Amino acid sequence: MNDKQLATIEQVKQFLEENKSVEFRGLSVEEKYDWIETVRCWPEQMNCTSG
Repeated sequence: MNDKQLATIEQVKQFLEENKSVEFRGLSVEEKYDWIETVRCWPEQMNCTSG
């Protein structure tokens, strides 16, 4: 799945509401956390730091 269009928490929530049967899977725990951090820190002007 291409998740580039899911850039904000609100967009993720809307996507989930419209797609009840979607199941999220990552290759590893690290990959899942990386995706969450990417969404959480968008846009980059929010000055997020990982860790």
